[in-house]
Amino acid sequence: MGLNGTISFKTNGGYKIPLTNSSDDLLATQRAWDFNEGWFADPVYINGDYPETLKTYVSTLGLEFTDEQKTLIKGTGDIFAHDAYTSSFYFAPDAGVAGCLANSSNPLYPGCFNTSNINPDGWNIGASADPYTPWLNSATD
Repeated sequence: MGLNGTISFKTNGGYKIPLTNSSDDLLATQRAWDFNEGWFADPVYINGDYPETLKTYVSTLGLEFTDEQKTLIKGTGDIFAHDAYTSSFYFAPDAGVAGCLANSSNPLYPGCFNTSNINPDGWNIGASADPYTPWLNSATD
């Protein structure tokens, strides 16, 4: 007797907006996606493997997939779901992404991205959703 159904999992991490249009902020934002959602979603929904930005890091932990594992993993989810309770701005560390990656003692290593809910003009990304959740802003898109 076979089972019929749909398989999915949900990622969570908010919507990520580059603080500026600089190439380093764009790279930092991509790294934030990769280190939060991509870590789980890329192997299942994209290519059976971790995002490129994670590969060097996960290989130091012995977390590399074999080609056989990549084939087995890819396409195993039917529906992709993502909770984006709020939005945040993402930007490169003071040393830049490359500088952060070159210094494993950087507190932002290995992700090498920074986040804020304040834009360059000093405005909050959105009103606080609730007085008891100052980290959650009404800014989901």
